[in-house]
Amino acid sequence: MQIIPASDHFLEEANRLADRFEFSCLSQKTGTPRQDFWLSLDTEGLALQQPDGSKLIIDFSDKQLQYRRLHGGGLNQSLAKAIGIRSSDKPNILDTTAGFGKDSFILASLGCKVTLIERSSVIFALLDDAFTRASANPEFEPIISRMTLVHADSTDYLPTLLEAHNCPDVVYIDPMFPDTKKSALVNKDMQYLKHFLGADQAIQSLIQSGRSIAKKRVVIKRPKKAPLAIDEKPNFQLYGKTTRFDIYLPYS
Repeated sequence: MQIIPASDHFLEEANRLADRFEFSCLSQKTGTPRQDFWLSLDTEGLALQQPDGSKLIIDFSDKQLQYRRLHGGGLNQSLAKAIGIRSSDKPNILDTTAGFGKDSFILASLGCKVTLIERSSVIFALLDDAFTRASANPEFEPIISRMTLVHADSTDYLPTLLEAHNCPDVVYIDPMFPDTKKSALVNKDMQYLKHFLGADQAIQSLIQSGRSIAKKRVVIKRPKKAPLAIDEKPNFQLYGKTTRFDIYLPYS
């Protein structure tokens, strides 16, 4: 992945990111790279760009996300109920498939401590930049302070928690699955994720590991009418308008 700073003012930071994530840093003078994607760095932050001018930047102040935070139903929304959040119980959550971090941000806004695991260096770098910008906002800083970002593959990371006796209350999984014809062109942000992550091939292993370490439950988010992620039926299910949460209890 190549990163291009908007000017020499951002060159030092671009080089730091390149060293950290093994990207290559190009000067603005070299022109637009001949790639499907590249990273840009300017006053708005770190962004993923394409030759057609489209741009992705993770922004926790996004209007849709803030509307969801403020008017999405609080503890009565499906996500909160699936996780098991109550006014007197704010479980510690491990988000094994962080993606753009939106669900984790909502969960942290409800008072939970959330650890986000992201395996893609590109998505992780975008998330890390979003964390930095949000932390500088007094309104969001308390929320971000409850979120911890980890660059790892969840299938490798989960067993280390068991060994360290540092298990979460809830393991949350929102896996990538192949698109249907109906959904393939709906959400361009999801297309970005598909490009860098593809479909999760080890979902059964991830669920099994989750049930081995979770103290309370494993929650899998799925489209409402999608098939189960694994052959085993969940202990119970919770339905939202467009999504379904399959909930498995830990192994005894």
